[in-house]
Amino acid sequence: MKSVIKKIISRSALAYHSLRAKKIIWWSVLNRRGRNRFNKYPPTLTEIEKKLISEINSRGIAVSNISALGLEKEFKTLQDFVQKRWVDADVKVRYDSRHAALRDGRLVSKDLFLINLWEGKCVLDLTHPAIEFSLSHPILNVVNSYLHLWAKFRDWRLQVTVPMPAGEREYASQRWHRDPEDQKLVKVFLYLNDVDEDAGPFTYLAESHEGGKWRHLFPQKPPSGSAGNDSDIPKEDIVVLTGKAGTVIFCDTSGLHRGGYARKNNRFMYTSIFTTPASVWPINFVYPQTFRTNNIEPRIHWAVSNNAKQKKPKLHKLG
Repeated sequence: MKSVIKKIISRSALAYHSLRAKKIIWWSVLNRRGRNRFNKYPPTLTEIEKKLISEINSRGIAVSNISALGLEKEFKTLQDFVQKRWVDADVKVRYDSRHAALRDGRLVSKDLFLINLWEGKCVLDLTHPAIEFSLSHPILNVVNSYLHLWAKFRDWRLQVTVPMPAGEREYASQRWHRDPEDQKLVKVFLYLNDVDEDAGPFTYLAESHEGGKWRHLFPQKPPSGSAGNDSDIPKEDIVVLTGKAGTVIFCDTSGLHRGGYARKNNRFMYTSIFTTPASVWPINFVYPQTFRTNNIEPRIHWAVSNNAKQKKPKLHKLG
């Protein structure tokens, strides 16, 4: 009897999320308010921003750098913060333990090759250099223009990637996959050190985003993402994003991508995650006890005003 009930709940949940994902509902209804705000207050774009928006529209990915975006100050402050965290004793203990676990073959979670450099809970602090970067004008201009609405800021991650043992298989996000957070979303990756092929560069299948020619490969199953096989990925459209410190990558990660398989070198990277308002996925940060948004720009206020009690969808996993 319990198994029958689970199947009914599972199928009902899948039907609900499939219905939400229909464009007429997801785009026209659930995202109406964010789209109306964008149309009423369109951003003033620089030539660089226009070029990036054109590239992400056509390929699902666009690449720039700190200097071109005019974010040198935010980048330098964030680099200083990362350097201080990197020499912290707690971070060193965790780094050494990850190396030991990888060396001994105890790879059971992607946490073993990704180390969080953030200090304590992820509390939204609008004065922190990382958050200042995420909510800066150039970043929001590109993100909102690609999504064609005022986006929601869902999460940020400040991580160092641990090199994998020689011959170790690819695991979790190191494999080809589509992210589950939304039908169309943007992750902004900022390289905080030089990233070569031995440091686990971000890798993307161009035109696998919404409207792209490879969208049909390993499609999402809302609210889940999907995983793909390396042998089935068209080699001619694979983009490997090596780059210098200060490289900024705008990417729709509902498209197929992978990364983080470092062979020899560490990769320091800061990630900002934006979705449409229709996303069923929760924020992964907390608000400070006194959080005032009276004096901030309306689109930033909109971006950071999220449902703090929203939970990740689980029902679709039953059955």
